[in-house]
This record gives sequence, C-alpha cells and structure tokens, in this order.
Amino acid sequence: MNWAVHNVYRFNKDGKIDLLLQYYDNDIFDEINNSSRTIENGIVYINHPYIVTVRKLANAYCAENIDAMLELYAPDAMFTKSNFKTGEYYGLEAKKKEFKETFAYFDNITLTQVGYPDCLYYEKNDSYVVYSWWSLSCVTKEGKKFSKIPVVMANTFNKEGKIITEEVYSSTNHFQ
Repeated sequence: MNWAVHNVYRFNKDGKIDLLLQYYDNDIFDEINNSSRTIENGIVYINHPYIVTVRKLANAYCAENIDAMLELYAPDAMFTKSNFKTGEYYGLEAKKKEFKETFAYFDNITLTQVGYPDCLYYEKNDSYVVYSWWSLSCVTKEGKKFSKIPVVMANTFNKEGKIITEEVYSSTNHFQ
C-alpha cells in the first residue's frame, strides 16, 4: 500500500531527535475503522418525485418530445453511455443533437419499464440517484425492427430537482 506521510523532525543541541511530527491523510484510518462495521448511507425509496421525473423522461423520449425532455435536465447536465471511456461525458447541447439524430433514424420507440425504479438518497454525498431498468424497442425508418434491448439508467438530481447527470447502459451489439 502506498501511503503518503510527511515527517518533521526537531533536533536538540546534541543532535538527537527530540520531536517528531507526522502529517498524513486520516481517511485511511476511517476506512479501516469503517470496514469492520455496517454503516448506513441513506435511504432507498420505491416511490419518490424523482422517480416520477424519470418516468416523464421515458414517456417524452417515446413521444420524441425533445422540449419536454430538456425541461427535466439542469442546464449544466452531463451525460455518458456504456460505450464511453470511464469519466467521458458530454453536455446538454450534444444530448439535444443526439435526440434529433435518434428521432430522425428511428420510429415507434417504446421503453417498457422492467421491475421498478429505485430512488436512492446518499447521505454521505447528500444526493439523489434514480436507477431504472427498461426494455427498448424501435423500428428504423427503413423498417428494420429492434426489440427487447435492455437499458439501465442512472439519473442524479440537483437540489432544484433537475437531472444533473445521466448514465445510460445498454447493449450496443443489438444494433449491429
């Protein structure tokens, strides 16, 4: 394990160390201490206004209503997908362009909820995230059908109740 420690020594008139001060990140001790016990980090909601917001987003997506979707996002919202590199995000303008390209290529888009969404409140970060599972079906403008493509979304909300990050995980090989 690498652990940064900064030592400060004070020497007496005989050249002997008479004081040692050590500076280090205490977080490692917190992690060691916390690893031996169960700690709660919030609440899981089966019904929450943010779940309703994610369902509105899915309905607006199926209706190809870009304006309704954009109202649900914060202006500085960031987006990523499962085929992106870790930490790679894009902004709202790029997402709007993606919506237009998707709706120009596909018709009859349906998202069927699988199970039920969960809204998690993370006490440590004071944040809310809705995790939802969907089955996507659609038809290209040329008539090629795609069905039952699994999709998982993680939508994080800001204090104003707007989506601030959206992570979408789906199978890209279904479209090949």
